[in-house]
Amino acid sequence: MRRILPLIALAIAAPAAAQQARAPFTIAETGQGFQTIDEAVQSVRMGTRRS
Repeated sequence: MRRILPLIALAIAAPAAAQQARAPFTIAETGQGFQTIDEAVQSVRMGTRRS
C-alpha cells in the first residue's frame, strides 16, 4: 500500500503540470487556462468559458 500512494499522487499531479505547460495564461478564480492573453481577456469580457 505504501508504494501505491506515491504512484497515485504522481498520476494525479502529472496532468495538472502538463496542463499548465500548455496554458501559459490562467484565470486565477476558475483555473481555466488559455494559450494567448487575448483568449483569456475575451473569455473574461464575454463571461463565457472555453470547454
